Amino acid sequence: MDTAVRKKVRVATTSLAGCFGCHMSLLDIDERLFDLLELIEFDRTPLTDIKVLGKCDVGIIEGGLCNAENVHVLREFRSQCNILIAIGACAINGGPAGTAQSPELPLILEEVYHSSVGLANGLIPNDPELPLPLARCARCMRW
Repeated sequence: MDTAVRKKVRVATTSLAGCFGCHMSLLDIDERLFDLLELIEFDRTPLTDIKVLGKCDVGIIEGGLCNAENVHVLREFRSQCNILIAIGACAINGGPAGTAQSPELPLILEEVYHSSVGLANGLIPNDPELPLPLARCARCMRW
């Protein structure tokens, strides 16, 4: 009989700009989560609602990089994880926002806030609380 206590792998997850579908897929494994919990210990993750990130063996990231806050979260998250795994279309290739050949950001903002029906003389939001958008949604794989 093996009496050695196996150290659990410490895992953290986070989501950037995306649909949160990859986290939902983790929940879709249903009762197999209990078997998984015999091998791993969750740190920060929306699945456990733990907000503070400690040092982890494995970090799982989903979502693309669409604003300055996403970049900050990813860099902080990466610094705490020995191994970082990007899952899902948004994290791997930018998802729909990252693969589209969209016009420049100023043109998009002009269209949305000045030219759209019902927005006569609309203003582009510039509150310091809002994260600055990137010119294009980026892949986490580049970071």
